[in-house]
Amino acid sequence: MKIEKVNIQRGEEQREFIFDENINLIYSKENSKGKTTLLRAILYGFGYNIPATDGIKSFDDFMIIIEYEEKSKKYKIERCGDIVHLYENDEKITYIMPEQIHELHFEIFNINNIMILNNLLATFYIDQEKGWTLLNRGIIIGKNRFNIEDFISALSEKDVTTINNEIKKLEDEIRKYRSLKSIAEYKNENIIEEVTSYAKNDEQELYSKKNLLKLKEAELKKEIKELNDIIKENRKFIKYLETLDIYIKVSEKNSIKLCSDNILNYSDNQIFYEARKKELEINLARIKDELNKVENEIDNRNILFNVKTVADEVDEMLKTVNINEKQIDKIIGQLTRRKQKLVQDLHAVLSDDNRYLVSIYETIKKYAKELKFEEYIKDKNNFVLTNQLKGKTGRILTQMAFTFKIAYLKEIKEKYGLILPLIIDSPRTSELTDEASTAMMQILERDFKEHQIIFASVYKFEEIQKKVIEMKENLFY
Repeated sequence: MKIEKVNIQRGEEQREFIFDENINLIYSKENSKGKTTLLRAILYGFGYNIPATDGIKSFDDFMIIIEYEEKSKKYKIERCGDIVHLYENDEKITYIMPEQIHELHFEIFNINNIMILNNLLATFYIDQEKGWTLLNRGIIIGKNRFNIEDFISALSEKDVTTINNEIKKLEDEIRKYRSLKSIAEYKNENIIEEVTSYAKNDEQELYSKKNLLKLKEAELKKEIKELNDIIKENRKFIKYLETLDIYIKVSEKNSIKLCSDNILNYSDNQIFYEARKKELEINLARIKDELNKVENEIDNRNILFNVKTVADEVDEMLKTVNINEKQIDKIIGQLTRRKQKLVQDLHAVLSDDNRYLVSIYETIKKYAKELKFEEYIKDKNNFVLTNQLKGKTGRILTQMAFTFKIAYLKEIKEKYGLILPLIIDSPRTSELTDEASTAMMQILERDFKEHQIIFASVYKFEEIQKKVIEMKENLFY
């Protein structure tokens, strides 16, 4: 896959970028000129849920158009908000994000394994914030995550669903008991004190009335929110239908385009929902008015000092709760040991006669030797599944992350014949010297010639043959 052109529009502003099929450097003499925004916009254009940079805030009002080539075929993808159009020749297919992200990525990458698609971003993108510390599991960017066990099992087509489900259940249980332990620690720190109530019977009635009004207020707000969601989803669905250019045959010679004006009962339903919403809003205003009067009466009786906060109420409830902290520690220990045993079983299954695991390990080992950190790579194939990263910081962790990524990229090519571009943000981190970061880029230039490389940096990397796309000003002001 080769990205040929990216056009980014916002209102009347637009920028266009032409890419070389080999190595491309997005360069600026200083930071905050839109390099990272451009890289993230490309990923967003391909359907990913990607956070914008601080200067942009959101990609929602962007139109991103990407022209790319895959196996001698030309494609174009357009994204504006949640709507994505994919063009091949004269055919247009429309998708709604994020609901149809797997359908879109199946068409783009020609991979129908959802577990691979869920983990694919980590194989061709290295983020400047998370990417240089991500080896085999964790956050790629935003809410996009990578899990090596899922990736390896999908590559090797080993069914480990049962073990994964058991591990997930144990993780949920451990989380629950750790929360209980936190409550026990809170209670045992003598934070909870006796709360003396000064409220008289009539004051208690005021509190009861206030709580009832609060409950009604919450119910009305919930109903109004649900109606807002229905109205919004109806509009969104109609907007989607209108983008499909559907025509309805009304006679032998005539047809009409499907739109909101000619869908039976659409307008009436929307009017009904709007009217119901208005009615609820009136009721909500009345409840708020009553609530305000009750709260004012409480203030006037000078009992505001005694009004319980949420924390006070929780404290009172905890007085009657007995939590055995030692017993919880014992349970957490038992659950953790069971989880560790299951993880060992999972790794044993994934390590057994798995050529993909072996190949990934050999690639990592090969480039670790070239980059001079092979002493940190254990002599076992299942090192690929490691979660022991203590002591691996700075240059070691950064270059290790790089070798893991290119190993994944190589396996995607071998398994699916898909030659992905490699998109890298800031390859020279604060942990790397110019020589160390250049050594990584030279590996790509030498051994990954088939892959298009797009990287962003304030360094020019003079030793590398590349096309330079200089950002002299922000993407958009």
